[in-house]
Amino acid sequence: MLTYPVKISLTAKETSARLTEQPDITFKAIRPEMHTITIDSRKRFQKMEGFGGAFTEAAAVTLQKLSQEKQAEVMKAYFDSNTGLGYSMGRTHINSCDFALGNYAEMKWTAILSSNTSPLSTTAPPSCRW
Repeated sequence: MLTYPVKISLTAKETSARLTEQPDITFKAIRPEMHTITIDSRKRFQKMEGFGGAFTEAAAVTLQKLSQEKQAEVMKAYFDSNTGLGYSMGRTHINSCDFALGNYAEMKWTAILSSNTSPLSTTAPPSCRW
């Protein structure tokens, strides 16, 4: 039976845990043959819409601290398809996340449910712009 050791770190809100090492665990492969990946480039399952990455509040704040020239260099490194990564999409968080500057929610779910409004119909002013 194949085994795979896994290291775990924990970060938790309102605790002192900040990438705190936890006891290791071990995954066991019950059926090792299930780990075989076969690639057949002649067989298509889906169309690739594009590639991108996550853009966080912490990254935006850091970007804003750069000169305009450096900001343009970073954007080119992300989005230019000839000299950069060629990103065509990005993902941002709506509420706070592990790379946010604080803990917040733009709109409470109880307010959404009680007012019958869409969470997308109310927007808070962005704290950082890309």
